[in-house]
Amino acid sequence: PIQSLVEVVTDIQLSPNPARGRLTLSFPLPEKMPLDIGIYDLRGRRVHTLVSGTQSPGSYAYSWQGKTESGALIRPGLYVALLNSGERGHAIKFLWKP
Repeated sequence: PIQSLVEVVTDIQLSPNPARGRLTLSFPLPEKMPLDIGIYDLRGRRVHTLVSGTQSPGSYAYSWQGKTESGALIRPGLYVALLNSGERGHAIKFLWKP
C-alpha cells in the first residue's frame, strides 16, 4: 500500500488553482529522497515530468507553463500533479484554464 507523502513532506503548495499560463508546485524536503513529480490528465496519461531523481533536503519550487514533454500546449481541463517517493505518494487535482 502507498503511504501518504505528506507524512514526510509537509506544506505542499500548488498555485494558482485554477491555473492559467503558469503553475508552481512548492514544498520543503526534510531529508534526501527519490522524488518523481508528474502532471497527468484524467485518463492517467503523463503529460509532463517536473522532476525525476534523488533530491537533497531543502526548499523546492517547480514551475510549469502548461506544455507537454514535446512542447505542445495542453487543453483546458482537470489535471493531477502526482508526487511519488518510493512507497509514498500524494496527488493534487487542479484546473488548467485557457
